[in-house]
Amino acid sequence: MEIVSTQFLVFVVAVLVVYALLTRRAQNLWLLAASYIFYITWGWQFAATLAGLTILNYLLGQRIARGNGRIFLWIGIGLNASALLLLKMLVGPYGDSLLATLGLPAATTALLLPIGFSFYILQAISYLVDLARAPKLAGASLADLALYLAYFPKLLSGPLERPAAFFVQLGRERQVDNLSFGRGLGLILIGLLRKVVIADHLRLVQSADLFSKPVEFVFSEKLIGLLVFAFILYNDFAGYSSIVRGVSLLFGIELTVNFRQPFFANSFSDFWNRWHISLSGWLRDYIFFPIRRSMLKAKLPQSLTVIFPPLVTMLASGLWHGSYLSMLFWGGLHGAYLIFQEFALNRFLPRLKENRLAQIILPVFIFIFTSLAWVAFGASSLGTAFTYYRGLLPPFGFATLPEFSIFDLGLPLFLSLFIDWQEYRTNEVDFFVQWKPASQAWGLALAVLVLILFSASGADLSGFVYQGF
Repeated sequence: MEIVSTQFLVFVVAVLVVYALLTRRAQNLWLLAASYIFYITWGWQFAATLAGLTILNYLLGQRIARGNGRIFLWIGIGLNASALLLLKMLVGPYGDSLLATLGLPAATTALLLPIGFSFYILQAISYLVDLARAPKLAGASLADLALYLAYFPKLLSGPLERPAAFFVQLGRERQVDNLSFGRGLGLILIGLLRKVVIADHLRLVQSADLFSKPVEFVFSEKLIGLLVFAFILYNDFAGYSSIVRGVSLLFGIELTVNFRQPFFANSFSDFWNRWHISLSGWLRDYIFFPIRRSMLKAKLPQSLTVIFPPLVTMLASGLWHGSYLSMLFWGGLHGAYLIFQEFALNRFLPRLKENRLAQIILPVFIFIFTSLAWVAFGASSLGTAFTYYRGLLPPFGFATLPEFSIFDLGLPLFLSLFIDWQEYRTNEVDFFVQWKPASQAWGLALAVLVLILFSASGADLSGFVYQGF
């Protein structure tokens, strides 16, 4: 059941109607049942895997809370991380050989890799680590943990939630007032605009072979394609995050903001404070800081404490996205960016941020270099990525580009920047709440009209990119 579908709309309405009639505890159980029903539509074996992993982590959590916490914590981290690594290997370039070694048919991958696994496995690790740090989390029931991992709005592609904040929301009465309901519907509408109007229509501009056969394209085509790809990826994932945050608000549960105008970032670290915020925060708190603290405690040379933590963290991010060399290169490149910032850029940043011209140039600089990294993210292999990079070097080749419809390029880019500017100006992702009632009415009517026009203009509705992880 895709998030952007009539079936999902009917499903949410049906769940919401029953939900409104129940008490708080019954609401939690109903959301848990609904979440598993939703997951079963993707495959019963996926739901069985999630249920088994939930029970395993709950039992490990209880042992951590009773004593011998460190031993069972590392057992839990090892089991969860090993399962994630194994499944990443199965869908990686050596997956078929690994399956053959195990005596399993190639078709096994489709059965073994549950959609959303990469997201809820990290949340399972969060539960164990946070429980070891704060044993009061042991008061959460098996049903609470099951809902934390399976909650259907965030199940497929996040946001990654922290257990303490989520359990607090499960434990209190949830009454959805007009403001929360309006915020929820507004976020859903913005998410649909990002997905249907921006991301899916920009795909009409980008050739499907751009990242798989870059040798067939010249410099100008690659440059425009890379710009378009950055906006596609951003609006596709930010659109998903906005939709599921809006759906969750209809049930009175607030999910983490996952994007805050990443193309306005004025440093590489600022970019990661704005892009996929829930994953960036997870990597920072559970990988970067522990490594850095350990190195500082060991009194290792300062240069190593600057280089090693960001590099390992971003390589882990690349591996989380996929066990391909191109993904590891993408992660390593971002690690190199952060190291460069620490050694060179940071000494100038305070003064640059006070300069008006630099305030314009810095985001452009960061956008260019993060976009260059997307080549490795989108390429079918590391060799293909390097072929693409070579095409961006002199001598430059130019081609007569096709005449794009304003519906396919101009308006989607403008709308993406307009939404980001409104969020930046108000410092709120649900900026529309601050509008006057008349402006809200006009904005709603215009957004619906644009959505209808673009939906009827010929773009195929595709799945969300991050559901592939």
